[in-house]
Amino acid sequence: MAIDFTTVKTADLKKYSFSTVTATEIADITSAQIKVLSTAQVAAITSEAIAAIDSSALQGLNVDQMFALIEAQIQALDPDTQFATLGTTQVKALGSAQMAMLTTDQVVALTTAQAKVLTANQVAGLDTEQIQAIETSDLAAISAVGIKGLTTAQMEALTSDQVASLATAQLAALSSKQVSAIETEDLIELSSAQLRAISNSAITGLTTEQVASLETDQVAALTVLQLNALTTNQMSALTSEQVQSLSTLQIAAFSSAQLGAMDAEDIAALSSAQVKAINNTAMWV
Repeated sequence: MAIDFTTVKTADLKKYSFSTVTATEIADITSAQIKVLSTAQVAAITSEAIAAIDSSALQGLNVDQMFALIEAQIQALDPDTQFATLGTTQVKALGSAQMAMLTTDQVVALTTAQAKVLTANQVAGLDTEQIQAIETSDLAAISAVGIKGLTTAQMEALTSDQVASLATAQLAALSSKQVSAIETEDLIELSSAQLRAISNSAITGLTTEQVASLETDQVAALTVLQLNALTTNQMSALTSEQVQSLSTLQIAAFSSAQLGAMDAEDIAALSSAQVKAINNTAMWV
């Protein structure tokens, strides 16, 4: 049965089946009318009809209705004129499985406001291709809680520009497993402030390859507590140039176990000032 949305009473809409509603008909639906539809009615709308709904009307979809959207419907939403205009509450209502249904164009169209409300589960639901499609400004807008959802595969998939765009609060929220998944060519793009933001526990996640790849100015920027958290394997991965870049304060913070793990050539590379700075309680045997 055809529906004339310009004349039908809103209260009567629940009586209709929406599986046969055409794109021409539904183009006249309003947000007030959409709000009264059941989740079953929403899920029955064809992808062609979904694509014809005005963005202002789509904003009438409630949380339950959003969660009822199926893959064909989600992918039918125009990235710029429909998906990007969805409210933050609507975007937050999408399940992790629905996030995986988004097209790369829709991910690109994601707004900063929408990115801010993404949950960890939603972020984890994105595949690596979708992750790479996130614009740097939107990636940087994801909350520290949301960024915790990045899997190791997603961390590895991040581009150098994306890694460089991460906010200090986001970097502070990363786990050691997430840190270990950052590719070396991406890791060296981090600024001194970004590196210092990584927690002491997460810094232990750096692989020996990652440690050796750090620029000397990056190593010199590490805090005393971060350096003190380095494992013996990480210490042995330090290059002579990296060791020489350390300040006397940083050198003095190393434990005897850490100093004992350093390669002989690294010890030999220490300046006289660095040697003097080594705390007597931390001297190696």
